[in-house]
Amino acid sequence: MASDPPGRGSVESEEPPPPLGDDLARQEDAKRAKSPLKNPLVVIGALVVAAVLVVGGLLWWLHARNYESTDDAYIDAHIVRVAPQVSGQVVRIFVGDNSRVNPGDLLAQIDPADPRAHLDQTVAQEAAARAQLAQAQQQIKVSQAAYEQATASVLGAGAQAVSAARDLDRYDTLKRTLPAAVAQQQIDQA
Repeated sequence: MASDPPGRGSVESEEPPPPLGDDLARQEDAKRAKSPLKNPLVVIGALVVAAVLVVGGLLWWLHARNYESTDDAYIDAHIVRVAPQVSGQVVRIFVGDNSRVNPGDLLAQIDPADPRAHLDQTVAQEAAARAQLAQAQQQIKVSQAAYEQATASVLGAGAQAVSAARDLDRYDTLKRTLPAAVAQQQIDQA
């Protein structure tokens, strides 16, 4: 080793001696002391990044929960058909889009002119039907009187037939007993 030129140290002299047990512990303590988690700037930065991520995630969730998204374009929903009991033009709507309604809630107002006209027409038809009914009842009374008159005529004709039959019997009896007392014409008329 003496043959080394001056100013250059030997290779052996440049290497530190192997650490001893206490030196090894000191080196590990130094490494721990240099850990980034012990640096307050790193800890504050990590907390700021975590807070930004939490606030950003919360804001995204609050915004995204109002919108439906799907991969297959299928949304499960309840479909309820709404049908009016009367037809007509809608004048006023009492609910908005996607509003919650309960059974019996008024949804829309229909122009009352068409139903009112229909009601007036129905009332007029009812009055006409009542007039026809009264007329039919009067015709029934007239027909009843005509029936009674016809029945009386039949009874009168029956009485005349009975009278004519008696006259015929009398003329026949009279002709048999006194042939000259009754002419053939009277018997024919009887």
